[in-house]
Amino acid sequence: GGEIRPVLANAHWYMQLLGHVCIGWMWLWQAQAARLCSTTDSTLAEFADGKLAACRFFFSTELPLTVHWAALLDGVDRSALDCPPEAF
Repeated sequence: GGEIRPVLANAHWYMQLLGHVCIGWMWLWQAQAARLCSTTDSTLAEFADGKLAACRFFFSTELPLTVHWAALLDGVDRSALDCPPEAF
């Protein structure tokens, strides 16, 4: 076991990353349901198309941010921990 403080100091990026991955899974579930819905009920086709478009948007604009956040976590930045309390 290493020191836990540096990991906790960067917990924000972990929470951002995990939250986006979870939301990505939710969008996949919604997209799967929307695709099924659009093929079985023509009255819901436009609604389903909107869900699919929103899913594509999330995957093309939001999910790529997780790559940067993972890189930040890999480095375990200590800058906040190395500052004396008086600096704040």
